[in-house]
Amino acid sequence: SVGEFFIVLGKVKKVTVGHPDTLSMDAEWQAVKGAKRYELQWRQKGGTWKTSKVRGNSTTVPGLKAGKLYQFRVRAVAGDNKGTWSKVSKRYFAKVASASASSAREGTVTVTWTADSKANAGYAVFISSAKTGKTLAKKVVDASKVRATVKGLPSGKRVCVQVRPLRESGGKIYSGVKHTACILKVS
Repeated sequence: SVGEFFIVLGKVKKVTVGHPDTLSMDAEWQAVKGAKRYELQWRQKGGTWKTSKVRGNSTTVPGLKAGKLYQFRVRAVAGDNKGTWSKVSKRYFAKVASASASSAREGTVTVTWTADSKANAGYAVFISSAKTGKTLAKKVVDASKVRATVKGLPSGKRVCVQVRPLRESGGKIYSGVKHTACILKVS
């Protein structure tokens, strides 16, 4: 309308998706100054984009299928003004069925998990502080492995151990959702 001015909206950043415990995923992103709402799009790899209009900077995406590859993107909207799409976030809608960890040697944690036959790009193992959530170590291992040893951790500290399957398709890596193995005290 007359008197309105064009607002240039920034690009949405830090899009994260997770929680595949049901057939849905939670999506959240960093708010953009001036945005009145957001458009979230998602699709199964190679499929048609589905769009959801969202008032805040988080929502739940329902109706996903286990074992499939998904892509997500978000943009800010203010009236007729639409920002550029965020970088596409890629997720493999799966997690390892089980994982465990132990700490028998000083500063070392050994993690084991069940193999995922579709995790052709390997697995990412994360060790983070149980108190702050800060990542202390990340190790990526080959798809043929179901065990990893992480050294150099702070002895006596409680850590959270997580494993994420990785799947390659079309030259891109899709990361599965982190499976929390356990929280333990490092020897």
